[in-house]
Amino acid sequence: MKLIAIILALGLLSTLHSATGDEPSPLLQVKTLKLDSALKIAQEAVKQSHANGATNVGVCIVDYAGRVLVLLRDDNATEHTVLGSEQKAWTAANYHDSTRRLLDRIKKADGDDDQLVYNAKSLFLWGGVPIMDGKDMVGAIGICGNPTGYMDDAVATAASVTLANLLKESQPAK
Repeated sequence: MKLIAIILALGLLSTLHSATGDEPSPLLQVKTLKLDSALKIAQEAVKQSHANGATNVGVCIVDYAGRVLVLLRDDNATEHTVLGSEQKAWTAANYHDSTRRLLDRIKKADGDDDQLVYNAKSLFLWGGVPIMDGKDMVGAIGICGNPTGYMDDAVATAASVTLANLLKESQPAK
């Protein structure tokens, strides 16, 4: 009888323990961009590209996992800018780094980084940048079609900061 009472008590304690939230959740919670934010970031990138004199750009915004949220292309942009922007965004999201820094790592061939080029979906040209909320990567942007890769990278980096501005705007006034 004592043994049954002890087993029941342990069972009750274990139920109370999991009910208090001490056990980790079986669900994963992630932060990711919303469509309206992704669209605003993409539009900012097109605006900045036009200020650089580019009229044939493709801009892609992906979520934290590299899935396309927004894909914009200028009227005269060709297919390579569309594909390039998507691949740059996917690469930045999946490697959690800018395509510029990834290319530098590949060129150094330190460790096995030079093997990254064998992933067919990746594109290691400048212009892919993670979009961050603090330390959390919530998406990525890819741009293709500015006069240089340096400009693609600069515009992607500047446009990625748009999220911080959107977050500030969404905070209640103090």
